[in-house]
Amino acid sequence: MAAVVAILLFASGGEAREPGSVVGRMSTLERVDQPGWWPTKMLASDKDYVGSEACAKCHATISASFKKAEMSKALLRAADSEVLRTHEGNTFDLESYTYKLENTPQGPQFSVSQGSESAKMPITWAFGDGTVGQVYLTDMKGTFYESHFSYYGGTKGFDRTTNQPHRAQTLNSAVGRSLMPNEARKCFVCHSAGVTAEGPLDNVMPGVTCEACHGPGADHVAAMKAGIEGGEALSMNPKRLDRASQVDFCGACHMTWVDVQLQDVGDGSTVRFPGLSFDE
Repeated sequence: MAAVVAILLFASGGEAREPGSVVGRMSTLERVDQPGWWPTKMLASDKDYVGSEACAKCHATISASFKKAEMSKALLRAADSEVLRTHEGNTFDLESYTYKLENTPQGPQFSVSQGSESAKMPITWAFGDGTVGQVYLTDMKGTFYESHFSYYGGTKGFDRTTNQPHRAQTLNSAVGRSLMPNEARKCFVCHSAGVTAEGPLDNVMPGVTCEACHGPGADHVAAMKAGIEGGEALSMNPKRLDRASQVDFCGACHMTWVDVQLQDVGDGSTVRFPGLSFDE
């Protein structure tokens, strides 16, 4: 099981091995409950987030280079999606339904039709930059819908979204599926920064930017400006972690060995969210 789901292996010989330490056996939820920052930790408020521009004032070179990284484009507002822009007006068939991508004064949308039945849906968010894939979400006043279709970079085309039904049985299912609030929030917390435990998600910082990994930067920025000794420690630096914890740090979003075991993941979720493993 572990050898199948551990797509990215840190083990010698290409086999996933069970971590032995107590810390190494912590799930992501247990890690998040510990003091200090950990990816996917959602705070009560976004007031302590300062944005990447504040970080760039001292870390200009790193900030400039990271803007070109795929992770920085893990979440895009639909209007900023190059995939949607370059495929505007395109039509494609999926199962027995025909889809068309359109651009309107209000932003991108898609239509889906079968015979005399048709529906239209605005697109609010694009998850992924399209190099591997891009999935679309619509925010209808806090209710989220995941499109039945996604873009896949490998084929340079559109196909069924992984984990959705293999065949849409109704027009509504051809449009997509509704996401429970907690599920949508889990999507955003791994694709953006400034995601809070409650409240609207329209003010998140798109992409895995500085504070998505290093945590809210207000205290760190204030301390560095004031020249307070030890201000560096107010920003989470994964380099300070031991080897197993570094893997778990990334695994907060990519799934750790423990998360895979606890969730007994072995279906399409494994392909969509490949797990991590490591060798002691």
